[in-house]
Amino acid sequence: MLKISQVVAIAVSDSSVKVEFSESTREGIKASSDWVMDNRNTGTDSYRVTIGFGATSHRRTKQGVSLIRELIRLTKSS
Repeated sequence: MLKISQVVAIAVSDSSVKVEFSESTREGIKASSDWVMDNRNTGTDSYRVTIGFGATSHRRTKQGVSLIRELIRLTKSS
């Protein structure tokens, strides 16, 4: 199992890193992605996807990708 720090390192790496997931992991990732997209498409707010987090959880955004990138950046710097 990967640690969060390893996932972040892979996500922000400029090198060519190959990661392979088991079939059950891929199915879980797909289910999670489908859930996020379904909620986004129906206008349902999702914590850390369409709304802020922590002290900013009351704020809404249509910039979900940017919000997720910021989470990765914050995780990397901590």
